[in-house]
Amino acid sequence: MSSENALLSFSELRSLTYYAVLKWCAADDGCLRRDRLERVAAARRYSGGWVKHNAGKQFADAWQTVAEWHAARRAAERRRRG
Repeated sequence: MSSENALLSFSELRSLTYYAVLKWCAADDGCLRRDRLERVAAARRYSGGWVKHNAGKQFADAWQTVAEWHAARRAAERRRRG
């Protein structure tokens, strides 16, 4: 990524990590920008619900939600395996 403000191509958006995509969507104040979320959704074929769910959230809050989801998945897998 050459610039935080650069408009990324769909190919670039598909190749970024989820963390990098959320970071790119964040405005200077940390809020996730709807216009960028919509571009990511189009590039990665995410639903409109993903945009609605994340628009206006703080980057840190959105990333924390992801971390909690992964932790819950790992715990469920450990329980399943016994």
